[in-house]
Amino acid sequence: MPSQDEIDEKFKDHIRLRLGADRFLTRAQEKALLLEAIDCDIALDEARRLIESVAGGRKASLESEVDTVMHALMTTLVRDRGWISRTKFETAAAACQRLSQGKIGDRAAKARVKRMMIENGWQIRGAVVFGQPKWFRDVAED
Repeated sequence: MPSQDEIDEKFKDHIRLRLGADRFLTRAQEKALLLEAIDCDIALDEARRLIESVAGGRKASLESEVDTVMHALMTTLVRDRGWISRTKFETAAAACQRLSQGKIGDRAAKARVKRMMIENGWQIRGAVVFGQPKWFRDVAED
């Protein structure tokens, strides 16, 4: 029977193969890897640690990490005002693209930022007085 170290190394190889040339792991891919780890008798926390270790070693991004960093960025941009300007909105969308190493497109990044704003009750500057601007309404929602 293989030792735990051998099982871990085999799982790391599997993660490397899943990443391939990409340097971005979606939530679905991460979930599939975690399910496979459980099937291989690897504890969930250990599997997460191995995924993060391999991703870090290959300078890859995890979608779950991108969302965490984006929430922190948006909280910083919004501060206690409860709103952000269009420029800051565009900056947040560009940061989302950059964090995903280009795997999240411009439209998808803007949709993520908009969804995050809606979920947290944040507004676009002037929306309370003038209503939602057209450019914001035109951002597609996922």
